[in-house]
Order: sequence, then C-alpha cells, then structure tokens
Amino acid sequence: MSDAPYRLLDWDSQWFGFPIGRADLPEITPTSALEVDAWARAGGLRCVYVFTRNSTPESPPAGFTFMDSRVEYELAPRDLAEGPIDPEASMQPGEEDAVHALARRLFTETRFSRDAGFPPDRVSELYAEWVRKDSTGCIPGCLVTRSGNTISGFVTGRTDPADASRGSIGLLGVAESRRGQGLGSRLLDQVCRVFVANGVKTISVVTQETNTAACRLYGHRGRVVARGYWYHRWY
Repeated sequence: MSDAPYRLLDWDSQWFGFPIGRADLPEITPTSALEVDAWARAGGLRCVYVFTRNSTPESPPAGFTFMDSRVEYELAPRDLAEGPIDPEASMQPGEEDAVHALARRLFTETRFSRDAGFPPDRVSELYAEWVRKDSTGCIPGCLVTRSGNTISGFVTGRTDPADASRGSIGLLGVAESRRGQGLGSRLLDQVCRVFVANGVKTISVVTQETNTAACRLYGHRGRVVARGYWYHRWY
C-alpha cells in the first residue's frame, strides 16, 4: 500500500476510459469522506477506490458503497513444494486464447464485476489482460492443467523485481465443470514448486473473503497476514 493517502491510478483510468483514483484511509468517517470528495472533485475523477484496513462501519457515508473484503495470505512454499515440477505445466504457445477465454469467464464475483459503473466488457477483459501481464517475462508466469486438449485451470505468478526471494500469485481459476477434483490444489502445488526452484522463500496471495473456496485453499497452506475493505465512490 502506498504511503500517499490519495493517488491517481493511471493504468485503471486508461483501461476503463475515465479518471480513477485511490484513497487509503485508516477508517471511513464523515470527515474523511468529505476530504475524499473534495480531492476527487478537484481532480475531476469519476470513481475513487477507497481502501481501509479497519473494520467496516455499520452505515458508511452516503455514496460510499462497500464492495469487498480483501484477505492477504502468506505461504511458505517449501512446505508445499514436495514432488517434481511438471514439465508440461507451463502454458504452451497456442494455448493463450483458451486461457484468456477461461479468465474472462471465471471472475464474475469481483468488486469490479459487481459494480455496474464499470463497462462489463472491460471488466471481463481485465482478467485476460492480467494473465497476459503475468505471462510476459515473469517467473513462473502462467501454469495450466489440461483435460485432454482443453485447458481446465490455470494459475499465474511472478517474483518481486525488488526482492527475488518473494513471489506473488496473481490469479488461480478452475473451469466450472472441473471443480471439486483437486485441480486448484494441484495448480497451487505446481506454482510453489516453480517458485522454490527459482529461490523464492515467501509467497503472498490476495483473495476476497466471499471467495470461500480460495480462502479454504490458501488457509490450509498459509496464514492470514492482512485484511482490508474496499469501497467505491462515484461522481
């Protein structure tokens, strides 16, 4: 999290096509809400993501809509990395379109998809773009599982460019028809093995508290190190 309480988000603004900012607050109060509004209006913003690590108020200030509870886990990959690396696990040339299509389809319960202010086509494409970014020059990049010739799941990850001993998992998704068969665990094991082989000692991963399957998967393999809450404010 940035030390600056208010900042413009250039990438998000370009992606969605209108100016977006972010405010990091100790808590949302009537006073801090007015300060956010003044900053946003002075900058001509359409939307502000408001993030706080404190518990959510029972009645947030008018216009501030609670969107999501954020949970960050820390995993110790050496505890998860027993077994060989599957040499076929990396996404192969020609599989990109199938993985991108799966990413567009799976992530339909995020704070962006639940907010009608964001164009649905840009929201679904956001997750395909996430895969593209994590697959370009990153280790481990994108790993997949296959059912015959069909992509049934994927996971993306990257090492921290400032600290090669740290890595992060970006997205992990399993096709609806293949859930409950252990593919999520298999993908997590594989990405941890690749991380360890490349010197990573700690892995972080963020998910939504409402994503109970992801919380269960990461909770069994790590510990919660941070929680936070997202609000959206439109102008």
